[in-house]
Amino acid sequence: MGQISSAPVELIRVQRGGGASWRGAVAEMQGWRADHEDAHFMRNGGGPAYDLFGVLDGHGGSEAARLAAREKLPELLRAACGGAAKAFGELEKRVAAAFVETDAWLRARPEVLRDQSGSTCVVGGVKKLGDNAYGAFLANAGDSRGLIVRRAARAAAAASDDHKPDRDDEMRRIADAGGFVSDADAARSGAQHVVARLDGNLAVSRGLGDFAYKKDPRLGPGSQKVSCVPECYDVGLGGSSEPLAAGDLLILACDGIFDVMSNEQLVAAVVDALDAGADVGDVCARVVSSCLPGREKGATCPTSKAPISVVFHSFRLIFGRAIISRKSLEAWTLFLRRARAEHSR
Repeated sequence: MGQISSAPVELIRVQRGGGASWRGAVAEMQGWRADHEDAHFMRNGGGPAYDLFGVLDGHGGSEAARLAAREKLPELLRAACGGAAKAFGELEKRVAAAFVETDAWLRARPEVLRDQSGSTCVVGGVKKLGDNAYGAFLANAGDSRGLIVRRAARAAAAASDDHKPDRDDEMRRIADAGGFVSDADAARSGAQHVVARLDGNLAVSRGLGDFAYKKDPRLGPGSQKVSCVPECYDVGLGGSSEPLAAGDLLILACDGIFDVMSNEQLVAAVVDALDAGADVGDVCARVVSSCLPGREKGATCPTSKAPISVVFHSFRLIFGRAIISRKSLEAWTLFLRRARAEHSR
């Protein structure tokens, strides 16, 4: 985790965007962080191509997240997802290869070698399949999280699993690569303020960068202490699920939100605000603002990146990094009431 400032930076930057089949926004606030280490991207696919979105939650420095998001990963994903329609299994392999190639590219960048940074990375792709029919995928490496939500059901049809060092399969890979996980038992038991850490330091076990944990030349990218290979999920692409409809949601978020909110709580809060007629960018900004812990220093994790919201004709994507206090939840409830009141006028 980065250094903490003596006072939060509360300026919120909102970026709105859209394409033929989606609209969206990103809101960012640095919060208590001394440096803003996160990054994001939104790429309009156009026509039959995938619209692509991502959030990268940096740590130890900003270069890994910044360079991957701005200069490499979106273009590799566009190539991976382009061309003729692919079965999801083939798409999954291509998306994973884009992560691996991005990681190799970062290893050669002097900026990343200099600051020794790393970044979690969760991306989503959305494609229109036909009239009122959409398919979407998630690819996640780290403890950021993605949700694909059927809005009418107010429930996630797909959700990524976090890559924490104390997850059973992650612990096995770390041990096989010569590493160890500290405080695993205490973290699993739910002990307060205890975090399992790879080699006693890193709180995530997959991501881009973090090359201090990828030094064994005998091991492939997916077998290092920190793996850069994502896990992938889909709705409406693999033939095992019904397509999504206009109005469904894609949510991407950094770990801070899910430290205090369940998937269900976040979905409910976002859907309530959108159903009340709130603007996508305003919803993003409000989520970020309400996530800044009470203006008092000392939260377990300071706010840095806010939500993005993407809609393909109401398909919305939201991501963020935040801690929500009781006071901020009360502010969020007040915001929803006001949004509903304004919508009913």
